[in-house]
Amino acid sequence: MGENVVWYLKAENSQSKLLWMRSVVRETVQNDSDYSSTSTKSHSRNPSVSSALASINQKADDNESTKLFSTKLSELEAYRTMCKDQMTSIERLLEQGGASCIVPQATILSVKATHLALIVNINHIVDLVKTSKIVIPETTSSKSVTPPSSSTPPPQREPLCATRSVSSSGLRRESTVDQEYMSDDNSTMTASTILARPDIDVTSDCDEFFDADEFDVDSKNDDASEKKTEETVDTTFEDKENGNTVVEDRIPKKPSFRIEGNPPTGHYDDLLVSQEHTLFSTIDKLAVEQLKYALAGVEDNVWSLFAEDGKMRMYTRQIEDEGGLPVDPLKATHSVDGVTALEFMHYFYDARYKMLWDHTLEAMSVVEHISPDSVVLHQKHKTVWPAAPRESLFVSHIRRVDEHKRDGAHDLYIVCNTDVKREDVPLSSSSAVRVGLTVSMICETIVKDPHVDRKLSRDDIKCNIIYVSQVHPGGWVPVAALRHVYKKEYPKFLRTFTEFVKKNVNGKPISRKENIGIVIVLNKVEDEKEYQMALDTVRCYGRYFKYDVHVIHVEKEDVIEKKCQQKDFMFRRHCILSLKMLSISNTWLLFLDGDMGVINPNHLIEDYLSVDRNTQIVLYNRIMNHEVMAGSYLVRNSHWSRRFLMFWANFEKKLPRSFHGSDNGAIHSVILNQALPSIKPKLDICENEFWIKSTDYESLSTYEVCAQELIKNVSIPEIKILPKGRFAWARDGWLTDSIWSDTDFIFHGWQIKRKDKLIFGRWHSPLVYVDPWNLTTCSDKEAWKNWKYRDTSMASIVDVDRKIFGKIQEERKNYEEHLQIISDHLQFE
Repeated sequence: MGENVVWYLKAENSQSKLLWMRSVVRETVQNDSDYSSTSTKSHSRNPSVSSALASINQKADDNESTKLFSTKLSELEAYRTMCKDQMTSIERLLEQGGASCIVPQATILSVKATHLALIVNINHIVDLVKTSKIVIPETTSSKSVTPPSSSTPPPQREPLCATRSVSSSGLRRESTVDQEYMSDDNSTMTASTILARPDIDVTSDCDEFFDADEFDVDSKNDDASEKKTEETVDTTFEDKENGNTVVEDRIPKKPSFRIEGNPPTGHYDDLLVSQEHTLFSTIDKLAVEQLKYALAGVEDNVWSLFAEDGKMRMYTRQIEDEGGLPVDPLKATHSVDGVTALEFMHYFYDARYKMLWDHTLEAMSVVEHISPDSVVLHQKHKTVWPAAPRESLFVSHIRRVDEHKRDGAHDLYIVCNTDVKREDVPLSSSSAVRVGLTVSMICETIVKDPHVDRKLSRDDIKCNIIYVSQVHPGGWVPVAALRHVYKKEYPKFLRTFTEFVKKNVNGKPISRKENIGIVIVLNKVEDEKEYQMALDTVRCYGRYFKYDVHVIHVEKEDVIEKKCQQKDFMFRRHCILSLKMLSISNTWLLFLDGDMGVINPNHLIEDYLSVDRNTQIVLYNRIMNHEVMAGSYLVRNSHWSRRFLMFWANFEKKLPRSFHGSDNGAIHSVILNQALPSIKPKLDICENEFWIKSTDYESLSTYEVCAQELIKNVSIPEIKILPKGRFAWARDGWLTDSIWSDTDFIFHGWQIKRKDKLIFGRWHSPLVYVDPWNLTTCSDKEAWKNWKYRDTSMASIVDVDRKIFGKIQEERKNYEEHLQIISDHLQFE
């Protein structure tokens, strides 16, 4: 365009005008930049955003100008975040450079100090602007700030190394992550929430710089502090060579281990109802809708308090349907000492106890046991003259919803009930009436003192409860009488149920302690050198939490070695375990690959056990591909499990002469063989059309997807497979370049031969590991000191999950591609 050409643009409204101006200014700045311009025209060497905006601000009204100013301030804050992430990556590379890139420690310290100074200066600029007389409207990354008097100095920011953890920040917000980021196609989780860092705009342009090596120094230090729940002190020393004062790692003062006896969690994490069930959609949405309704506030001008007894409060609203029938919603809040949320919900959900505490029932029956977390119940209620007899038919569902728990809560559960219609459950008499209902109860466990460093007792916990109910009587009732009855019966019900729960838990420990062992199978003793760090973390973890750790060396097991003649050690180890289980007294066993180590000991194995008593083995889907993980599983020490493992081991003889994937590939057919003969025709197609023809990992994936589609459509009560995502106890550490968060428990891939090597499965040690651990220090509360983390290996849950969910997205697209190949050969019903 010529220099004398002037363009005039007309926008539909002020908001559209702002969008156009931002786009034009951004394009102008980018094109004038020394980094992108190819023009030979003379122009400013340092174009600035503020100068480009100057002329626009003169013409814009005050409101628009202020919004633009806020936007640019947000961009500066985004630049600060990007800068911190990039510098963190550089610092990590310097620290992990290896022999080929040795950098003096003084230089590394100087880089860190310069980085800190840069960020502090940017922080200072932001503070100066925010505390000036300019009023910045609230945005997603900037809160409104009341201008102080001119004599008031700007507030002092905490040093970068001493900022608060994300969990303690008053600016914490929640960001909902859609299902496609949470799990793969096999998962039935509908939604979850993750805690978003207030200083990161997840939609900003700087997302393109994110990779496994780019995490914020603040988040690492802060998350380490948050995870350990410990007080820390800073120590400093003077770097005389560079003239800088450097802040050393924080020195912990309190133990970071999860206290033995913490209330149990890990139950009902994912929806267990089959997607093929007619009630799947109803159940899937029910928990989300009821949770939102239950957590809503009780406005004084809408709800009226009608009952109060100690910590219990009951509110109602008078509402009538079109026919004049009362359908008053009820909401109750309560708090009970000495009970966990899971215990309270267990007795409320489990049909076995309903007749023991609900005295309004005349009879109750289970119509359908859909899954361990969902059931259809039919209840007959005692008749209250002169009303007709009432019956209720409803589906009841329980779910753990920790993503919605409040700060300080240990866990959060919901049980929700809603009426359903079924032709196979008619009314018991012509005079009976079927009521409509929507009832839900949510409970959270609170540890009164989260810093207690001893085994918790019932005096240390309490359960906060919210109960909501709305019942349609279904037929005529005297309105005044009904309201009189429910105002009397509802408080009575909650008191009676509370007393029932407390009576049943009295004297019982609050933690679920199972007889669990950990098993690792190695060929010979010398193999321990290859996995030394991983083995030390597992043995130390086992000692602290009193899990038996069995490291089996095949060369020492003469009798078993002769019975297990598999040529491939991957199959042979399952045979070894099957036979060793006869002499192991543990009820459950966690089988681990030799290269699997405990990165975060603040987890209990009990959290991953199935609540279904039929379950004999728990497996999980890997994040990195479409496999069911073969290198780690939870197995019940039973005849069924031992037979299953032996069948798996002997499946070596049935492998096709192809790129079969060893026991990783075979596990899919082994699982499906438990559902024969009903699926044999389809299994034959998967094996003969795809497995037998596989030549590499990509073609092997086609077989695995074929098998996964079959697995999704069969029911094998003895086998539970955890979906892809953050539901399993372990994951491949290289997915995030060995960077971990509080959610992580066990990492896979700690082999010496892959450490710091440019090969598949490369890993950098997240621990400062020089010599083998002294395991005698692992039996007391100081055991946590063995885990000496590198600062650059720790990150926030948000940052790590963002990387993992991105990988899940990639794998889902790849899954769909393989599904297209399969659809030409096999039609799934």
